[in-house]
Amino acid sequence: MRIDTKFDLGAVVHLIRQGRREEWVVCVFCNGEGMIAGANGDYGNCPKCYGRKGHTEYHETKWFIEERLTLGQVSVTIQTRNTDGEPSIYTNYGKRAGSRTENYMAYETGIGSGSIYYAPDLFATTEDAEAECERRNEASDE
Repeated sequence: MRIDTKFDLGAVVHLIRQGRREEWVVCVFCNGEGMIAGANGDYGNCPKCYGRKGHTEYHETKWFIEERLTLGQVSVTIQTRNTDGEPSIYTNYGKRAGSRTENYMAYETGIGSGSIYYAPDLFATTEDAEAECERRNEASDE
């Protein structure tokens, strides 16, 4: 049995990510004070923001090339269904599988206990990574 992967171990790849913008939103319940006055005149933490005076909202922005990585671990999971209909996971079941997940770990961020990177976000060349960023950004603009 043979399982092909997008990249080999030791390959240098380009990671793309979608950026995000943080926005501080003032609590409208306590008007950003973080405290609420009780009927007896005592003050307590706002029950909506828990005294934090608001919360952070995250908004997705454009895709961009984040960094170059050297791959040090590859993991492929292939899932299919048993004859009784219950899901089972096989790591080398082949092309008859129902779903396939391919992910990598890089030397720069740790092997075994670092970040996991998924194949659709990794590219062999800067040009390929830039082209995919443009394609995803155009799709998100529609």
